[in-house]
Amino acid sequence: MSVKMFFKNLIVTLINLFFRIFGITLFQIINRKEIWLRMLYYQSAESKELTRIWRPYNRTGGEKSFKAGDVVDLRFIKMPGNDQYGIPPVFKPISIKVKIRFACCVQISKLKRSDFLGSGPFIHDQKSLLHELSIIYDLKPEKIETATFFDLEYL
Repeated sequence: MSVKMFFKNLIVTLINLFFRIFGITLFQIINRKEIWLRMLYYQSAESKELTRIWRPYNRTGGEKSFKAGDVVDLRFIKMPGNDQYGIPPVFKPISIKVKIRFACCVQISKLKRSDFLGSGPFIHDQKSLLHELSIIYDLKPEKIETATFFDLEYL
């Protein structure tokens, strides 16, 4: 093992140990006034065509939620991090300020094609929503029955 690899592994191990000792997760230390999106969504957001974003399960309450009226920055992930090891993602240096107009948890099986308007180029029906959520959150599509959508207003 090279010296560089040794120190990289040591740093990752120490960060992971810190998070385990203090019982916190990376999510607890990030700025809750941000919504992180993959770079694939940057162009849609920049042109203000992305007006609805989706998250798995019910995100209308608790630490992983936003509510109507919240003003947040959309940040775009250039390189994913790793929660398990406490490694944060690398972001595009530009963010886009939006206001949450509406947040709602829905049964995916009851969604119509019109419910996906503004969801960006990759989400246009139930199947594509489940595909995106399963990839992003490493979930089995059959385990995702509900999702929360957030409607955005650009500021």
